Amino acid sequence: MTVARNYWHWLFHMQPDLPEELVGGRHDTYLRYFFERWTVNRSAVEEAIDHYVDAFSRPGALRAGFDDYRATHPEDLNADEADQEAGRRLTMPLLVLWGDAGLPAALPVADIWREYADDVTGEALEDCGHFLPEERPAELVDRLLRFL
Repeated sequence: MTVARNYWHWLFHMQPDLPEELVGGRHDTYLRYFFERWTVNRSAVEEAIDHYVDAFSRPGALRAGFDDYRATHPEDLNADEADQEAGRRLTMPLLVLWGDAGLPAALPVADIWREYADDVTGEALEDCGHFLPEERPAELVDRLLRFL
């Protein structure tokens, strides 16, 4: 039930054309739904919402956003399986960051990435939901600079 409640949008976004039809013209309402539910530091994202709405209101942007989810199956899945069968792994250093109150927080995120990569550094940013750059910009920049 937890997975269904938290990840329903993946299955919805993967549907051909339907999300564009239902969300089109309602970008503001749809995006605000996620900003309301997926943030800890809500006031920090308020300024960014209009930018997201503007960006996703541009011709083709909504489809491109949904196409990212659609690429999961079969393209991404097939590529991941082929790499695994061939023994290919990511060899470059990999930084994995997530919010400690975001959807992935209940998962062993860094360990999951270690199944695919040799050199993984990862941590959850405290008091943060899904939108790391907006909710915790200083902490994110600090982690990125240390990593790079």
